[in-house]
Amino acid sequence: MFSTISSCISNFIWSWLFFPGLIVCAGALTISCRGLQFRRFGLAMRLTVGSIRLRPTARKSGTVTPFQAAATALGSTVGTGNIVGVSQAIAMGGPGALFWLWAAALIGMIVKYAEVALAIYYRRGSIGSGPMDYITHGLGRPHLARVYGVLVTLSAFCMGNLVQVSSIADSFVRAVDACTVGPMQSPAALRFALGLVLAAVTALLLSGGAGRVGTAAEAMVPLMSLLFIAASMAVVAVNHSRIAGVMSTVFIEAFRPGAITGGICGVTTAQCIQWGLRRSAFSNEAGLGTAAIAHAAADTDDPAAHGMWGIFEVFADTIVICTCTALAILCSGVNIPWGSVTGTEVHQSALAYVFGARTSAVFMAVTICLFAYTSVMGWAVYGSRCAEYISGRRGAALYGFLFPCVCLCGCVMSTKGVWQIADLINALMSLPNRAARCSVRVVLPLPVPPAMPIKMVFIVRASPQFLSPLL
Repeated sequence: MFSTISSCISNFIWSWLFFPGLIVCAGALTISCRGLQFRRFGLAMRLTVGSIRLRPTARKSGTVTPFQAAATALGSTVGTGNIVGVSQAIAMGGPGALFWLWAAALIGMIVKYAEVALAIYYRRGSIGSGPMDYITHGLGRPHLARVYGVLVTLSAFCMGNLVQVSSIADSFVRAVDACTVGPMQSPAALRFALGLVLAAVTALLLSGGAGRVGTAAEAMVPLMSLLFIAASMAVVAVNHSRIAGVMSTVFIEAFRPGAITGGICGVTTAQCIQWGLRRSAFSNEAGLGTAAIAHAAADTDDPAAHGMWGIFEVFADTIVICTCTALAILCSGVNIPWGSVTGTEVHQSALAYVFGARTSAVFMAVTICLFAYTSVMGWAVYGSRCAEYISGRRGAALYGFLFPCVCLCGCVMSTKGVWQIADLINALMSLPNRAARCSVRVVLPLPVPPAMPIKMVFIVRASPQFLSPLL
Protein backbone atom coordinates (compact mmCIF):
# COMPACT_ATOMS: atom_id res chain seq x y z
CA MET A 1 0.00 0.00 0.00
CA PHE A 2 2.70 2.48 1.04
CA SER A 3 4.80 1.51 -1.96
CA THR A 4 1.90 2.19 -4.31
CA ILE A 5 1.06 5.55 -2.76
CA SER A 6 4.69 6.73 -2.66
CA SER A 7 5.18 5.64 -6.26
CA CYS A 8 2.10 7.58 -7.40
CA ILE A 9 3.14 10.74 -5.53
CA SER A 10 6.71 10.46 -6.79
CA ASN A 11 5.62 9.97 -10.40
CA PHE A 12 3.27 12.95 -10.17
CA ILE A 13 5.93 15.27 -8.75
CA TRP A 14 8.62 14.14 -11.18
CA SER A 15 6.39 14.20 -14.25
CA TRP A 16 4.19 17.25 -13.61
CA LEU A 17 6.13 19.49 -11.22
CA PHE A 18 9.87 18.80 -11.27
CA PHE A 19 10.60 18.29 -14.95
CA PRO A 20 8.38 21.11 -16.32
CA GLY A 21 9.72 23.43 -13.62
CA LEU A 22 13.31 22.41 -14.31
CA ILE A 23 12.89 22.98 -18.05
CA VAL A 24 11.25 26.39 -17.55
CA CYS A 25 13.83 27.47 -14.98
CA ALA A 26 16.75 26.19 -17.07
CA GLY A 27 15.36 27.89 -20.15
CA ALA A 28 14.96 31.20 -18.32
CA LEU A 29 18.47 31.00 -16.90
CA THR A 30 19.93 30.02 -20.28
CA ILE A 31 18.27 33.02 -21.93
CA SER A 32 19.25 35.40 -19.11
CA CYS A 33 22.84 34.18 -19.21
CA ARG A 34 22.86 34.00 -23.01
CA GLY A 35 23.76 30.32 -23.13
CA LEU A 36 26.54 30.52 -20.57
CA GLN A 37 26.97 26.75 -20.28
CA PHE A 38 27.72 26.55 -24.02
CA ARG A 39 29.34 29.91 -24.73
CA ARG A 40 31.70 29.88 -21.76
CA PHE A 41 32.25 26.12 -21.50
CA GLY A 42 35.97 26.44 -22.25
CA LEU A 43 36.33 29.09 -19.56
CA ALA A 44 34.46 26.87 -17.10
CA MET A 45 36.94 24.04 -17.73
CA ARG A 46 39.92 26.38 -17.28
CA LEU A 47 38.58 27.78 -14.02
CA THR A 48 37.81 24.32 -12.63
CA VAL A 49 39.71 21.32 -13.90
CA GLY A 50 42.48 23.60 -15.16
CA SER A 51 43.14 24.85 -11.63
CA ILE A 52 43.21 21.49 -9.88
CA ARG A 53 46.98 21.21 -10.21
CA LEU A 54 47.42 24.28 -8.02
CA ARG A 55 46.08 22.51 -4.90
CA PRO A 56 45.95 25.57 -2.61
CA THR A 57 45.10 25.36 1.07
CA ALA A 58 42.08 27.01 2.63
CA ARG A 59 42.81 30.42 4.12
CA LYS A 60 39.97 30.52 6.64
CA SER A 61 39.42 28.11 9.53
CA GLY A 62 36.65 25.58 8.93
CA THR A 63 36.52 26.20 5.18
CA VAL A 64 37.69 23.98 2.34
CA THR A 65 39.38 24.78 -0.95
CA PRO A 66 37.19 25.17 -4.05
CA PHE A 67 38.51 21.85 -5.37
CA GLN A 68 37.77 20.07 -2.07
CA ALA A 69 34.23 21.48 -2.11
CA ALA A 70 33.78 20.30 -5.70
CA ALA A 71 35.28 16.89 -4.88
CA THR A 72 32.84 16.50 -1.98
CA ALA A 73 29.89 17.49 -4.18
CA LEU A 74 31.10 15.34 -7.08
CA GLY A 75 31.74 12.45 -4.72
CA SER A 76 28.11 12.59 -3.56
CA THR A 77 26.83 12.61 -7.16
CA VAL A 78 29.26 10.07 -8.63
CA GLY A 79 27.79 7.04 -6.94
CA THR A 80 25.45 4.17 -7.60
CA GLY A 81 23.35 6.45 -9.79
CA ASN A 82 26.13 6.35 -12.38
CA ILE A 83 26.01 2.54 -12.53
CA VAL A 84 22.71 1.29 -11.16
CA GLY A 85 20.77 4.41 -12.17
CA VAL A 86 21.99 4.32 -15.77
CA SER A 87 21.26 0.60 -16.19
CA GLN A 88 17.78 1.19 -14.71
CA ALA A 89 17.15 4.07 -17.11
CA ILE A 90 18.08 1.86 -20.08
CA ALA A 91 16.10 -1.16 -18.86
CA MET A 92 12.96 0.84 -18.03
CA GLY A 93 13.13 3.50 -20.76
CA GLY A 94 15.09 1.82 -23.53
CA PRO A 95 18.39 2.92 -25.12
CA GLY A 96 16.81 6.27 -25.99
CA ALA A 97 16.88 7.19 -22.30
CA LEU A 98 20.59 7.94 -22.79
CA PHE A 99 19.68 10.81 -25.12
CA TRP A 100 17.46 12.34 -22.46
CA LEU A 101 20.22 11.87 -19.92
CA TRP A 102 22.37 14.10 -22.14
CA ALA A 103 19.55 16.62 -22.66
CA ALA A 104 18.94 16.88 -18.93
CA ALA A 105 22.66 17.38 -18.33
CA LEU A 106 22.90 20.22 -20.85
CA ILE A 107 20.10 22.16 -19.19
CA GLY A 108 21.19 21.03 -15.74
CA MET A 109 24.58 22.73 -16.14
CA ILE A 110 23.14 26.24 -15.89
CA VAL A 111 20.80 25.22 -13.06
CA LYS A 112 23.63 23.85 -10.94
CA TYR A 113 25.75 26.87 -11.84
CA ALA A 114 23.05 29.14 -10.40
CA GLU A 115 22.68 26.99 -7.26
CA VAL A 116 26.40 27.04 -6.48
CA ALA A 117 26.77 30.76 -7.23
CA LEU A 118 23.71 31.68 -5.15
CA ALA A 119 25.09 29.68 -2.21
CA ILE A 120 28.26 31.81 -2.22
CA TYR A 121 26.42 35.07 -2.84
CA TYR A 122 23.87 34.72 -0.04
CA ARG A 123 25.95 33.06 2.65
CA ARG A 124 26.65 34.91 5.87
CA GLY A 125 30.22 34.45 7.09
CA SER A 126 32.87 32.09 5.70
CA ILE A 127 30.67 28.96 5.93
CA GLY A 128 27.12 28.95 4.62
CA SER A 129 24.21 26.54 4.45
CA GLY A 130 23.66 26.50 0.69
CA PRO A 131 20.00 26.51 -0.37
CA MET A 132 18.87 27.37 3.16
CA ASP A 133 20.76 30.66 2.82
CA TYR A 134 19.32 31.74 -0.50
CA ILE A 135 15.84 30.52 0.42
CA THR A 136 16.04 32.58 3.64
CA HIS A 137 17.87 35.70 2.45
CA GLY A 138 17.01 35.73 -1.24
CA LEU A 139 13.46 34.47 -1.11
CA GLY A 140 12.66 35.67 2.41
CA ARG A 141 11.08 32.37 3.47
CA PRO A 142 12.98 30.93 6.47
CA HIS A 143 10.20 28.40 7.16
CA LEU A 144 10.62 27.01 3.65
CA ALA A 145 14.37 26.74 4.31
CA ARG A 146 13.67 24.59 7.37
CA VAL A 147 11.37 22.34 5.37
CA TYR A 148 14.11 21.91 2.80
CA GLY A 149 16.64 21.13 5.55
CA VAL A 150 14.38 18.43 7.02
CA LEU A 151 13.91 16.81 3.61
CA VAL A 152 17.66 16.84 2.90
CA THR A 153 18.32 15.23 6.29
CA LEU A 154 15.81 12.47 5.52
CA SER A 155 17.31 12.00 2.06
CA ALA A 156 20.78 11.76 3.62
CA PHE A 157 19.62 8.78 5.70
CA CYS A 158 17.78 7.16 2.79
CA MET A 159 19.41 7.90 -0.57
CA GLY A 160 22.76 9.06 0.80
CA ASN A 161 23.17 6.17 3.19
CA LEU A 162 20.85 3.14 2.93
CA VAL A 163 20.92 2.97 -0.89
CA GLN A 164 24.69 3.40 -1.03
CA VAL A 165 25.81 1.00 1.73
CA SER A 166 23.34 -1.63 0.53
CA SER A 167 25.03 -1.50 -2.89
CA ILE A 168 28.43 -1.76 -1.19
CA ALA A 169 27.36 -4.83 0.79
CA ASP A 170 25.77 -6.54 -2.22
CA SER A 171 28.80 -6.01 -4.47
CA PHE A 172 31.24 -7.02 -1.72
CA VAL A 173 29.40 -10.26 -1.00
CA ARG A 174 29.16 -10.99 -4.74
CA ALA A 175 32.93 -10.45 -5.16
CA VAL A 176 33.79 -12.71 -2.21
CA ASP A 177 31.44 -15.38 -3.55
CA ALA A 178 33.12 -15.17 -6.98
CA CYS A 179 36.57 -15.63 -5.44
CA THR A 180 35.71 -18.59 -3.19
CA VAL A 181 35.37 -22.25 -4.10
CA GLY A 182 31.93 -23.58 -3.34
CA PRO A 183 29.10 -21.76 -1.60
CA MET A 184 30.11 -18.83 0.58
CA GLN A 185 29.85 -19.35 4.33
CA SER A 186 27.98 -16.88 6.58
CA PRO A 187 27.19 -13.98 4.22
CA ALA A 188 25.18 -12.37 7.06
CA ALA A 189 28.28 -12.26 9.28
CA LEU A 190 30.26 -10.74 6.43
CA ARG A 191 27.62 -8.05 5.96
CA PHE A 192 27.62 -7.28 9.69
CA ALA A 193 31.41 -6.99 9.82
CA LEU A 194 31.39 -4.73 6.77
CA GLY A 195 28.69 -2.59 8.38
CA LEU A 196 30.79 -2.15 11.51
CA VAL A 197 33.79 -1.04 9.46
CA LEU A 198 31.75 1.45 7.42
CA ALA A 199 30.07 2.81 10.56
CA ALA A 200 33.42 3.32 12.29
CA VAL A 201 35.04 5.04 9.29
CA THR A 202 31.98 7.26 8.80
CA ALA A 203 31.96 8.31 12.45
CA LEU A 204 35.67 9.17 12.21
CA LEU A 205 35.13 11.30 9.11
CA LEU A 206 32.11 13.11 10.60
CA SER A 207 34.09 13.96 13.71
CA GLY A 208 36.55 15.91 11.55
CA GLY A 209 33.88 18.01 9.85
CA ALA A 210 33.78 19.15 6.22
CA GLY A 211 37.56 19.61 6.11
CA ARG A 212 38.32 15.93 6.76
CA VAL A 213 35.64 14.81 4.31
CA GLY A 214 36.96 17.23 1.69
CA THR A 215 40.51 15.92 2.08
CA ALA A 216 39.33 12.32 1.67
CA ALA A 217 37.16 13.21 -1.34
CA GLU A 218 40.03 15.14 -2.94
CA ALA A 219 42.11 11.97 -2.95
CA MET A 220 39.43 9.40 -3.81
CA VAL A 221 37.18 11.03 -6.41
CA PRO A 222 39.69 11.63 -9.26
CA LEU A 223 41.24 8.16 -8.87
CA MET A 224 37.98 6.23 -8.81
CA SER A 225 36.53 8.21 -11.71
CA LEU A 226 39.54 7.57 -13.94
CA LEU A 227 39.60 3.83 -13.10
CA PHE A 228 35.92 3.43 -13.91
CA ILE A 229 36.16 5.39 -17.15
CA ALA A 230 39.18 3.34 -18.26
CA ALA A 231 37.46 0.00 -17.58
CA SER A 232 34.23 1.02 -19.31
CA MET A 233 36.02 2.41 -22.34
CA ALA A 234 38.01 -0.83 -22.60
CA VAL A 235 34.69 -2.63 -23.14
CA VAL A 236 33.69 -0.04 -25.74
CA ALA A 237 37.06 -0.34 -27.48
CA VAL A 238 36.77 -4.14 -27.75
CA ASN A 239 33.30 -3.72 -29.27
CA HIS A 240 34.12 -0.60 -31.33
CA SER A 241 32.35 -2.00 -34.40
CA ARG A 242 29.02 -1.62 -32.60
CA ILE A 243 29.44 2.06 -31.64
CA ALA A 244 27.80 3.47 -34.78
CA GLY A 245 24.81 1.13 -34.46
CA VAL A 246 24.41 1.90 -30.75
CA MET A 247 24.46 5.67 -31.32
CA SER A 248 21.92 5.34 -34.12
CA THR A 249 19.67 3.27 -31.85
CA VAL A 250 19.96 5.82 -29.04
CA PHE A 251 18.75 8.69 -31.22
CA ILE A 252 16.00 6.67 -32.91
CA GLU A 253 14.65 5.16 -29.68
CA ALA A 254 14.71 8.56 -27.96
CA PHE A 255 11.73 9.66 -30.05
CA ARG A 256 10.29 6.39 -31.34
CA PRO A 257 10.78 3.47 -28.93
CA GLY A 258 9.64 0.29 -30.56
CA ALA A 259 11.92 -2.09 -32.36
CA ILE A 260 14.08 -2.98 -29.39
CA THR A 261 11.89 -2.49 -26.34
CA GLY A 262 8.38 -1.68 -27.45
CA GLY A 263 7.35 -5.21 -28.29
CA ILE A 264 8.83 -6.55 -25.07
CA CYS A 265 7.77 -4.18 -22.31
CA GLY A 266 5.66 -1.56 -24.01
CA VAL A 267 8.08 1.33 -23.54
CA THR A 268 6.62 4.63 -24.73
CA THR A 269 8.31 7.90 -25.62
CA ALA A 270 6.98 9.42 -22.40
CA GLN A 271 8.56 6.62 -20.35
CA CYS A 272 11.82 7.00 -22.24
CA ILE A 273 11.94 10.72 -21.47
CA GLN A 274 10.84 10.27 -17.86
CA TRP A 275 13.45 7.65 -16.98
CA GLY A 276 16.22 9.54 -18.74
CA LEU A 277 15.42 12.78 -16.93
CA ARG A 278 14.76 11.09 -13.57
CA ARG A 279 18.02 9.17 -13.47
CA SER A 280 19.94 12.20 -14.73
CA ALA A 281 18.59 14.21 -11.79
CA PHE A 282 19.45 11.35 -9.43
CA SER A 283 22.97 11.19 -10.84
CA ASN A 284 24.03 14.86 -11.10
CA GLU A 285 21.52 16.31 -8.57
CA ALA A 286 21.00 19.43 -10.68
CA GLY A 287 17.83 21.07 -9.42
CA LEU A 288 18.00 19.45 -5.99
CA GLY A 289 20.35 22.08 -4.51
CA THR A 290 22.34 19.63 -2.40
CA ALA A 291 25.72 20.35 -4.02
CA ALA A 292 25.36 23.98 -2.95
CA ILE A 293 25.65 22.83 0.68
CA ALA A 294 29.19 21.56 0.07
CA HIS A 295 30.16 24.61 -1.99
CA ALA A 296 28.89 26.96 0.71
CA ALA A 297 32.01 26.06 2.74
CA ALA A 298 34.42 26.90 -0.11
CA ASP A 299 37.13 29.46 0.58
CA THR A 300 36.17 31.92 -2.14
CA ASP A 301 34.52 35.32 -2.47
CA ASP A 302 33.65 35.14 -6.19
CA PRO A 303 30.19 33.61 -6.79
CA ALA A 304 30.49 33.80 -10.57
CA ALA A 305 33.82 32.02 -10.85
CA HIS A 306 32.96 29.40 -8.25
CA GLY A 307 29.64 28.70 -9.96
CA MET A 308 31.64 27.25 -12.85
CA TRP A 309 32.27 24.20 -10.67
CA GLY A 310 28.56 23.41 -11.02
CA ILE A 311 28.95 23.23 -14.82
CA PHE A 312 32.00 21.00 -14.48
CA GLU A 313 30.29 18.63 -12.03
CA VAL A 314 27.30 17.98 -14.30
CA PHE A 315 29.57 17.51 -17.30
CA ALA A 316 31.88 15.07 -15.50
CA ASP A 317 29.11 13.13 -13.81
CA THR A 318 26.57 12.72 -16.61
CA ILE A 319 28.17 13.54 -19.96
CA VAL A 320 31.37 11.59 -19.18
CA ILE A 321 30.81 8.90 -16.52
CA CYS A 322 27.15 8.05 -17.21
CA THR A 323 27.87 7.90 -20.94
CA CYS A 324 30.75 5.49 -20.33
CA THR A 325 28.42 3.23 -18.33
CA ALA A 326 25.70 3.29 -20.97
CA LEU A 327 28.04 2.69 -23.90
CA ALA A 328 29.72 -0.22 -22.10
CA ILE A 329 26.32 -1.85 -21.52
CA LEU A 330 24.94 -1.23 -25.00
CA CYS A 331 28.12 -2.00 -26.97
CA SER A 332 28.84 -5.23 -25.10
CA GLY A 333 25.58 -6.80 -26.25
CA VAL A 334 24.84 -8.00 -22.71
CA ASN A 335 21.34 -9.29 -22.04
CA ILE A 336 19.30 -6.39 -20.64
CA PRO A 337 16.20 -7.30 -18.57
CA TRP A 338 13.82 -4.84 -20.27
CA GLY A 339 11.11 -3.44 -18.03
CA SER A 340 12.69 -4.50 -14.73
CA VAL A 341 14.55 -2.63 -12.01
CA THR A 342 18.18 -3.64 -12.35
CA GLY A 343 21.22 -3.47 -10.09
CA THR A 344 24.96 -3.63 -10.70
CA GLU A 345 24.73 -7.00 -12.45
CA VAL A 346 24.13 -5.49 -15.92
CA HIS A 347 27.31 -3.41 -15.99
CA GLN A 348 29.24 -6.23 -14.31
CA SER A 349 28.17 -8.59 -17.07
CA ALA A 350 29.37 -6.06 -19.64
CA LEU A 351 32.78 -5.90 -17.98
CA ALA A 352 32.93 -9.71 -17.85
CA TYR A 353 33.05 -9.83 -21.65
CA VAL A 354 36.54 -8.28 -21.46
CA PHE A 355 37.92 -8.99 -17.99
CA GLY A 356 36.25 -12.26 -17.07
CA ALA A 357 33.62 -13.02 -14.43
CA ARG A 358 35.93 -13.11 -11.41
CA THR A 359 37.92 -9.98 -12.27
CA SER A 360 34.81 -8.02 -13.17
CA ALA A 361 33.14 -9.03 -9.89
CA VAL A 362 36.14 -7.85 -7.88
CA PHE A 363 36.47 -4.65 -9.92
CA MET A 364 32.76 -3.90 -9.57
CA ALA A 365 32.96 -4.44 -5.82
CA VAL A 366 35.89 -2.03 -5.52
CA THR A 367 34.21 0.49 -7.83
CA ILE A 368 30.88 0.35 -6.01
CA CYS A 369 32.65 0.67 -2.66
CA LEU A 370 34.51 3.79 -3.83
CA PHE A 371 31.59 5.34 -5.71
CA ALA A 372 29.01 4.61 -3.05
CA TYR A 373 31.16 5.56 -0.11
CA THR A 374 32.14 8.93 -1.54
CA SER A 375 28.39 9.51 -1.88
CA VAL A 376 28.00 8.54 1.77
CA MET A 377 30.72 11.07 2.71
CA GLY A 378 29.10 13.86 0.72
CA TRP A 379 25.62 13.20 2.08
CA ALA A 380 27.03 12.94 5.59
CA VAL A 381 28.16 16.56 5.23
CA TYR A 382 24.82 17.62 3.70
CA GLY A 383 22.75 16.08 6.48
CA SER A 384 25.03 17.37 9.22
CA ARG A 385 24.88 20.92 7.89
CA CYS A 386 21.06 20.76 7.62
CA ALA A 387 20.68 19.23 11.09
CA GLU A 388 22.80 22.04 12.54
CA TYR A 389 20.75 24.62 10.65
CA ILE A 390 17.47 23.19 12.00
CA SER A 391 18.35 22.50 15.64
CA GLY A 392 21.87 23.80 16.27
CA ARG A 393 24.85 21.85 17.59
CA ARG A 394 22.69 19.35 19.49
CA GLY A 395 20.96 18.39 16.27
CA ALA A 396 24.31 17.99 14.51
CA ALA A 397 25.59 15.82 17.38
CA LEU A 398 22.50 13.58 17.26
CA TYR A 399 22.86 13.30 13.50
CA GLY A 400 26.55 12.41 13.90
CA PHE A 401 25.51 9.49 16.12
CA LEU A 402 22.60 8.23 14.01
CA PHE A 403 24.20 8.41 10.57
CA PRO A 404 26.93 5.76 11.24
CA CYS A 405 24.25 3.53 12.82
CA VAL A 406 22.24 3.71 9.60
CA CYS A 407 25.37 2.53 7.75
CA LEU A 408 25.27 -0.65 9.82
CA CYS A 409 21.54 -1.07 9.18
CA GLY A 410 21.96 -0.63 5.42
CA CYS A 411 24.46 -3.50 5.27
CA VAL A 412 22.37 -6.07 7.14
CA MET A 413 18.76 -5.22 6.26
CA SER A 414 16.84 -5.60 3.02
CA THR A 415 16.55 -2.28 1.21
CA LYS A 416 13.85 -3.32 -1.25
CA GLY A 417 11.76 -0.27 -2.01
CA VAL A 418 14.38 2.21 -0.81
CA TRP A 419 14.79 3.47 -4.37
CA GLN A 420 11.11 4.44 -4.43
CA ILE A 421 11.41 6.32 -1.14
CA ALA A 422 14.59 8.03 -2.37
CA ASP A 423 12.81 9.16 -5.55
CA LEU A 424 9.93 10.54 -3.48
CA ILE A 425 12.14 12.49 -1.06
CA ASN A 426 14.27 13.84 -3.90
CA ALA A 427 11.16 15.05 -5.68
CA LEU A 428 9.80 16.73 -2.53
CA MET A 429 13.03 18.53 -1.63
CA SER A 430 13.38 19.88 -5.17
CA LEU A 431 10.22 21.98 -4.78
CA PRO A 432 11.40 24.59 -2.22
CA ASN A 433 14.78 24.79 -3.94
CA ARG A 434 13.10 25.41 -7.30
CA ALA A 435 10.88 28.13 -5.82
CA ALA A 436 13.91 30.01 -4.49
CA ARG A 437 16.00 29.48 -7.60
CA CYS A 438 13.26 30.67 -9.92
CA SER A 439 12.78 33.82 -7.86
CA VAL A 440 16.30 34.97 -8.65
CA ARG A 441 17.24 36.15 -12.11
CA VAL A 442 20.89 35.83 -12.99
CA VAL A 443 22.07 38.41 -15.52
CA LEU A 444 25.37 37.56 -17.16
CA PRO A 445 27.67 38.75 -18.58
CA LEU A 446 27.99 42.45 -17.84
CA PRO A 447 30.45 44.93 -19.36
CA VAL A 448 33.58 44.43 -17.28
CA PRO A 449 37.33 44.91 -17.73
CA PRO A 450 39.13 42.22 -19.76
CA ALA A 451 40.95 41.03 -16.65
CA MET A 452 37.61 40.05 -15.12
CA PRO A 453 35.89 37.92 -17.80
CA ILE A 454 32.89 36.91 -15.71
CA LYS A 455 30.80 38.89 -13.31
CA MET A 456 27.34 38.39 -11.99
CA VAL A 457 24.54 40.56 -10.71
CA PHE A 458 21.72 38.97 -8.76
CA ILE A 459 18.40 40.69 -8.96
CA VAL A 460 16.11 39.31 -6.30
CA ARG A 461 12.50 39.19 -7.36
CA ALA A 462 10.54 37.87 -4.45
CA SER A 463 7.12 39.33 -5.13
CA PRO A 464 4.20 37.17 -3.93
CA GLN A 465 2.55 37.48 -7.34
CA PHE A 466 5.57 35.90 -9.05
CA LEU A 467 5.99 33.12 -6.52
CA SER A 468 2.35 32.21 -5.93
CA PRO A 469 2.25 29.57 -8.70
CA LEU A 470 5.39 27.93 -7.30
CA LEU A 471 4.54 27.68 -3.60
